[in-house]
Amino acid sequence: MPLATEAQQPRKLARVAILPISNPESGGFLVDAFKQRLRELGYFEGQNVAFEIRWALGKFERFPELAKEVVALKPDVILVTSTEAAYATMQLTSTIPIVVTNTSDPVASGLARSLARPGANITGLSSLAIDTSPKLLELLLATVPGLSRVEYS
Repeated sequence: MPLATEAQQPRKLARVAILPISNPESGGFLVDAFKQRLRELGYFEGQNVAFEIRWALGKFERFPELAKEVVALKPDVILVTSTEAAYATMQLTSTIPIVVTNTSDPVASGLARSLARPGANITGLSSLAIDTSPKLLELLLATVPGLSRVEYS
C-alpha cells in the first residue's frame, strides 16, 4: 500500500486594491514604495499578493466609478489616498477593510467615530495636528519676528 502524502494547499493570494488620487507618473513611486515594504515583509506580487490599482488621474469625481470597480473585485483590503476616495468606498461596502493613508481630520469629516476607535470598516493615518498647531505657530513667530498675519489653507 503506497504511503499517503499530503500536498501543500496552494496559498490564496491576498488581493489589495489601491485607489490613488494621482497618476502613475506622479504617484507611482509611492505605490512602488508600498510594494517594496510588503516584499520586505514577505509579500510577493503574483505569489501571495495581487494588486488592483485604479488611478483617479487627479480627478476626485472619478472615485465613485473607481470605488465601484474595486469593490466588485472583492479585494481583501482597499487602500485609499484621500478622504474623497474613502467616502466613495465606504458607501459601497461595510465589510471590506478600508485603509486611508492620509486625511486631515477623520472624525470631523465623518470617516471615523474617534481617533482611538474609528469604527466600522475604516482605519488609517491622520495628519491631524491639533495638539501641535499652537507650538508650530509659536515656533513660526520666533523664527519670523514681526510676523503679523498667518494664513492656513
